[in-house]
Amino acid sequence: MRHRLSELSQFDLVYDLSAVLIHKGSGVNSGHYIAHIKDKNTGQWWEFDDEHVTNLGNHPFGEGPSSSTIKSIVTDAIQSEVRIAESNGNKTHSQSSLMEIFSSCDAYMLMYHLKHAKNISENGGIACGANQKEIEGVVATARDGTSLPSHLYDEIHNLNASYLDACQQYSHRKELELSRITDRRKEVRSVLAEASVPPLERPFYWISSDWLRQWADNIIPT
Repeated sequence: MRHRLSELSQFDLVYDLSAVLIHKGSGVNSGHYIAHIKDKNTGQWWEFDDEHVTNLGNHPFGEGPSSSTIKSIVTDAIQSEVRIAESNGNKTHSQSSLMEIFSSCDAYMLMYHLKHAKNISENGGIACGANQKEIEGVVATARDGTSLPSHLYDEIHNLNASYLDACQQYSHRKELELSRITDRRKEVRSVLAEASVPPLERPFYWISSDWLRQWADNIIPT
């Protein structure tokens, strides 16, 4: 990706394909989406099609021998003759080899993750493996050790900061509300303490609300 950045990087950024979003349908405004996702820990590819999850093996796209016979990816394989030039001192020779190129009309989005970044020396060779501090501004290292582009790292940092601020504001509002409830309880207890409530030993009577309405309307109730 080094030569495809808006600003030329001094590091040779190598990315691995990690997921493919696939669109099925005849029109761009309708259809069905499935995802092929690579497990970074095991190297296995998986197909996610709603509730159906299928193991696609280690190399479903032809970059090596597949270890899975459960399901194969339907792609168009094109036999292409590739000439590889090798420089050895003043002698230059080329060799031809056949390489399968896999193409798809259904691939909607490709996702990659940074595999490694190597420092490019002045003569164009690889000088050394660059660490995260050396490529600051290109990628940043999160707390769990994963590498992210600097702008995404800054965005996540800002989102985390706003989340913590929202939590603090919520805690402050909760303290105010609990304080208000406590004051209200004290007020109610004060009123109850001053009210002249007759003891439960004194006789009392239950009066029907309908009886009270008739009495209030100057009707002699039964």
